[in-house]
Amino acid sequence: MKAVFLCLLAVNAILFALAYLKDDNPRAVAVKKLDPAVSKISLLSERAAEDPIESGAQPPKSRVTVESVEDLAAVDAASDQLDTPKEDLCTLLGPFDKLLQAEYAVEHLASLEVAAEIKNLEIPGDPGFWVYLKPLPSRKEALRKLHELQAKGIDSYVIPKGDIVNGISFGMYSRDSSAKVRQAEVAKFGYKAEIKEVVRSYEETWVVVNPSEAEKMNNEAWQGFMNKRKDVERRENYCPGVASL
Repeated sequence: MKAVFLCLLAVNAILFALAYLKDDNPRAVAVKKLDPAVSKISLLSERAAEDPIESGAQPPKSRVTVESVEDLAAVDAASDQLDTPKEDLCTLLGPFDKLLQAEYAVEHLASLEVAAEIKNLEIPGDPGFWVYLKPLPSRKEALRKLHELQAKGIDSYVIPKGDIVNGISFGMYSRDSSAKVRQAEVAKFGYKAEIKEVVRSYEETWVVVNPSEAEKMNNEAWQGFMNKRKDVERRENYCPGVASL
């Protein structure tokens, strides 16, 4: 009986040895080979370590979590507002025919705790058309030419300054057609006159209120203020370059 037990023990030992030798790594885990077309799946932490952009200390752009297309549109709009600085608009009151009227308006605003100032603004007007003879080398020669023209009954004068100084002027006209008529009249006397378009401007008196001061009054308050000044208007214009209304 003892011999049979020893024989069974020996057989078990031999079978165990054979099984061990057949599988060198009994703890190995079978892994199915992946199709090369299938992307590798990795954890976010692993991707952060592999991707220098994701793991960098200074990410290129902050991420915003959105849950819908409307949220995304709102984020884009907010981004545009941050990227594009908004220019403030000044409130302008005028034009005033008399300086005293503008001063009264400033005093009225001051009583409402709104600061304002008076400015003479240059307003572009309609162009003019200048009929003239080209400048002569000196003022002496210009005066001699002027006497010659006046002796023939041609109304004219010497231009005293500017880019056509020492030229002879035959007048400024508001329409190009009128200037050409004058040019033709001078040509009958044997003089070739030129026509130059001139940009003309004029000054107006306005009261200017900065944005922070204008916000102190609501629409109703402004309406009451303007009702007492039927001959002026209220408008808004960019504060830089306010002179070009």
